[in-house]
Amino acid sequence: MSAVSSTVDSTVAGIASWARRRFANTAVERLPFVRAAHQALFRLTCDGTEQQADFRGSRLTVPTSDITMAPGLLRGYYEKWELTAFEQLAAASGLIVDVGANIGVYACAGGLHLPPGGRLVAIEPVPQSISYLRHNLAANGLDGVVQVIEAAAGAHPGRLRLHLASGAIGTHSAASSNVTGHGGLADVPMIRVDDVVFGQPVDVLKVDVEGYDGYVLRGAEEMLHRDQPAMLIEYVPKQLRACGFPLAEFAARVFGACERVYLVDEPRDVFTECDEAGVLALAERDVRYNLVGASRPEHLAILAAVAAEVSPCAS
Repeated sequence: MSAVSSTVDSTVAGIASWARRRFANTAVERLPFVRAAHQALFRLTCDGTEQQADFRGSRLTVPTSDITMAPGLLRGYYEKWELTAFEQLAAASGLIVDVGANIGVYACAGGLHLPPGGRLVAIEPVPQSISYLRHNLAANGLDGVVQVIEAAAGAHPGRLRLHLASGAIGTHSAASSNVTGHGGLADVPMIRVDDVVFGQPVDVLKVDVEGYDGYVLRGAEEMLHRDQPAMLIEYVPKQLRACGFPLAEFAARVFGACERVYLVDEPRDVFTECDEAGVLALAERDVRYNLVGASRPEHLAILAAVAAEVSPCAS
């Protein structure tokens, strides 16, 4: 990279970082010209081809035609605190289930941090994402650690129609209004997590499926009650509503499965304990957060330590 290119990339990254911290989860972020400016800034340094990202110890092939995940992966900030918690939980786990594995960011992170003998089950329905997922697992030597199930997960087995995003590999959804651009439809098989024979307790469940998250929890009810895994799950009220899932039920299922839950606002370095009423109070806002929860003492200790690590960064 030339000195000029390096300077441009550093400047663009600095502007993007400031804007994320200042405007994430606000009305400004959703203005059309702001989104267009974000895309234009990213396109100054990425031309839409595949690039290699050295990200948190893994080597990932990333499509830079994507505007949702690629900027954070290439610049190193993607879901920093969620992944910090996930990696520490993985290091104390025997089995992880990753629902909505996408191109393998969490599957690779989890696989690389599992202790010897640990394994991860990655559930992903979109053919393009599966191709990147399998490639990235192989590139990181994880074929023998991670099992890929090519399906969606939901409340019952069957089929699911997915709306595919255009230029946003991270936003395929069961609801068309959740999709950035429109790249067609995909009819995919759907399973219940409770129908998968894991052969051992699930220690960590991660769910990120663009509004279909509540249905995943319905289909994992028996496992959640039996195994009490730590949980990482996306919380976007607008997307849940678009998929027809009651927000009150979503919150009840998360808090029913976890003794303690933390709300994560990554751009602002927030990783703070929350309650069910507080989560429901966000229901009418157009926001995108993650929730991280646990019940087992060893998991609670890990999350408390991560929260303590984040606090000085937010000040």
